[in-house]
Amino acid sequence: APGGKPGAAPAATAPAAAPPAATADAAWKAAYARVLAKDWPGAETAMAGFITAWPKSTRLPQAQYWLGRSFAERGQHAQAAKAYLDVYQKAPRSERAPDALLGLATAMIGLKKADEACRVLGELDSVYGAKLSPMQTTAAKAQRTRAKCEA
Repeated sequence: APGGKPGAAPAATAPAAAPPAATADAAWKAAYARVLAKDWPGAETAMAGFITAWPKSTRLPQAQYWLGRSFAERGQHAQAAKAYLDVYQKAPRSERAPDALLGLATAMIGLKKADEACRVLGELDSVYGAKLSPMQTTAAKAQRTRAKCEA
């Protein structure tokens, strides 16, 4: 190419996942509306767009969780696992962190990695234990049964 290195391609930029809303609150409401509608492909796009546009938002752990859930609902276990792990690693004190570990365990079961699911459930118990809601405790017990974890 004239004036450039031969064979050098221009740097590609990833397109925005969704057009940014005027405010983080508006973007969150639009993204969460996709979740409430169980529009999982739309939720994926909207939550990914929110995460990109508003990386310092206090709702980031929730957005990351719902991104994981949007993958999980469509059987995309590897992508779900990554999103759930991001919640736990980046925001372990967030209200969504225990749910993210439950989601990660479910994703590991979906990936036929029962031993890893059991390790995740062990971490859930050791980190959150008595802080888990009855619903989370029931879900963890069900996942232990599915993964055939030792007592």
